[in-house]
Amino acid sequence: MSKSGREEDVRSSSSQSMVEKTLEVAKASVFGERKEKEMKKDTRLGISAKKDEDFPSWYSQVCRFGELITLSDTKGLYILEPSATKIWNTLRSYMDAELEKLGGVEEKKFPMLIKRDSLEKEKDHIEVMAMTHGDEKGLVLPPKVARHQVVVIPVPFKGADTKRISQECQAVKATLQGAGVRVIVDERENYACGWKYADWEMKGVPLRIELGPRDLEKNQVRVVRRDTRVKMDVLRVDLVEKVKDLLEGIQRDLYDESKRKLEESIQKVETWDEFKEALRLKKLVLAPWCDEVEVENDVKENTKGENEAGAKTLCTPFEQPELREDTLCFASGKPAKKWTYWGRSY
Repeated sequence: MSKSGREEDVRSSSSQSMVEKTLEVAKASVFGERKEKEMKKDTRLGISAKKDEDFPSWYSQVCRFGELITLSDTKGLYILEPSATKIWNTLRSYMDAELEKLGGVEEKKFPMLIKRDSLEKEKDHIEVMAMTHGDEKGLVLPPKVARHQVVVIPVPFKGADTKRISQECQAVKATLQGAGVRVIVDERENYACGWKYADWEMKGVPLRIELGPRDLEKNQVRVVRRDTRVKMDVLRVDLVEKVKDLLEGIQRDLYDESKRKLEESIQKVETWDEFKEALRLKKLVLAPWCDEVEVENDVKENTKGENEAGAKTLCTPFEQPELREDTLCFASGKPAKKWTYWGRSY
């Protein structure tokens, strides 16, 4: 087998065979003291649940395998890992800047000991991002909030100059860091390249750079997008510009796709029957409302299902559709005061 052929085998071995190996150490660190029966269900380092078939299990696996959270020894509490902390701090910095623009808004610190249902509401911000962008392989993080925007992985094979490959990987890291890109090099020697590919895909790192002997000969690297999994070979001289363009493109594409999905999920209604049908179709419902709390409570109670929560108000859009004088609240029949988004948890 030729040198390039052997290296290509290393690259292409990534996914199925390597991912499906049982990794007891990884499972123990992620799941803690789970029952042996439950442990046996997880026979690979990867997402076993399907997003569209078993969303709760999928989401739980994404958060744990993607190293967003670790369960605490204290019942009911969890620890935000560095990746999740980076996301939270980025969101907070953005919101702080936006609120300061409004004027008259000052920061407060609230008690650390608060009700669990209040904590559940606050963690939804990060959850929405994971739910929206994640796929069957794990997290898909927008570059702006990702702790690591790029991971560099050495791709050696038997007989290769591993020392030089390692040095060049560090050189790539230094070059990108100098351009303001957040980079990490994965030089763990006890894991194969395919295992590393799957691992970083689960963690949602936007770009993967592979560098092996053939790349050294051609003075290039292979770049792989996490969101589309598109692969491309990039000359080292063009790397900084290309990586920056790709990161901007990923950020833009994720936003555009999320916006498209959101717009497609919105259904505008005016009557109670239309409202119930939109809920059945799991739509985000825009309806005229009289803005009375009692009416919202009635809607919540009357839309509860056997395994579904009742519908509730989500927010009132700043840009309001036209509200005719004769427009009535979809639920009470009283004069409507505004259009409001409604939805339920599933």
